[in-house]
Amino acid sequence: MVKKDGAAASIEENAEVQAPAEEQSNVQSSTAESVETQAPNEEDAEMQALFEGLDGNEPEQSGAEETAPKGKPTRADVLREARQRRMARSESVRAYQEFLIGLSSLKVAARNHSIVNGLVSHIEQRNDVDSKIPSVMIIALVEGRYQVSIPFDEFYQENPIDMATVNMETKAGREEYVNRCATMAAKLYSLNVPMVITTIQVDESTDAEAGVPAYVIVASRKAALDIIEEANYGDRPDGDGPRIQEGDFVRAQITTVSRDGIAVVVGGVDTRVHLHALTFEYLVDARTKYKVGQEIMVQVEKIIKEKDGHHVIEVNCKNPELERAKQMRNALPIDSIVFGVVSSVTANKKVAGNINLVAYIKMYDLPVLVNNMPAKFLGSEPTRGSTVRLRVLNYLDNGMILCRCIGTQGPMNFPNA
Repeated sequence: MVKKDGAAASIEENAEVQAPAEEQSNVQSSTAESVETQAPNEEDAEMQALFEGLDGNEPEQSGAEETAPKGKPTRADVLREARQRRMARSESVRAYQEFLIGLSSLKVAARNHSIVNGLVSHIEQRNDVDSKIPSVMIIALVEGRYQVSIPFDEFYQENPIDMATVNMETKAGREEYVNRCATMAAKLYSLNVPMVITTIQVDESTDAEAGVPAYVIVASRKAALDIIEEANYGDRPDGDGPRIQEGDFVRAQITTVSRDGIAVVVGGVDTRVHLHALTFEYLVDARTKYKVGQEIMVQVEKIIKEKDGHHVIEVNCKNPELERAKQMRNALPIDSIVFGVVSSVTANKKVAGNINLVAYIKMYDLPVLVNNMPAKFLGSEPTRGSTVRLRVLNYLDNGMILCRCIGTQGPMNFPNA
């Protein structure tokens, strides 16, 4: 029997004492793992679900990219997908919060009956269950985010379609009316529209992580124009009279362009300008010169206040051209030779066989008058659209340039004779 020395005995005793401690540590570690397994946080649960698709054997780190059996995602793939989903949820919540913040300002505007502006983006035809007639909706984007629906009947102060030409008693007549409304509304694309919001409905059951909720916003351009009209044509408290009066030059916004004229809104009142009152320039189709949303200068010639308080106005666009021409008096010296396009040919009332011409110098945007010219001076009578050579004689007080026609440039425009 070998007798153990004191040091060896001490080591064995310590080993015997430490063994239960290690066992206790293992038990505590196992208990902690059990607790964590029983109450995982949301992220751990998500990660656990993601890793369920793996086979449980992590690839060895060998310095090369991780590889997995065909059809099995790698750990890196799972982590990347989880990160992308978290980012998508975060973006959805952010969009939801921004939507609510902006919507609150629209709700305030609706309560206060305040005017907001939006750009027409498209039109929609929606079925009206009550009347069984599809309604035309003009959709405008407010703040570049919120789609606001403006019914066609709430867009114009007066229906631009002559209802005497519509038969609403028949299905074909109703369909024709809707098509005419849609055709007119389609010309409003990109127009900046003032409106008053009348209805806001939001699906509040939508979860924030789902992003922007479903919503409906309805507005009236007609109500906004009523406010603007009263501010411009109504009597002011200071007794100075309306802001816009007959003879005033004001800016107008083009709302519709057709072949034979344009529609404009002047201080909250819709009106129309026919082709003959648009410009001194030779023009057979207004669509070649004007576009929706464009601002032009007009002169208010007549204002009529109707019994319902609304106003009917007549405007002219030629007089603003003359005012602008007065600022160009020194652009062309006397005796200068220029080219102009004939826009009007009329008989001279004083001398039989003579004519008066109105032409337009496009390069300078200047109207020209040729007075008392023999009709056959150029061999044949000039026609609208013909280009003629002109010699500058004088500047008239109304803004036109008095010229003499000295020849033609190219053949006469016989199709317009």
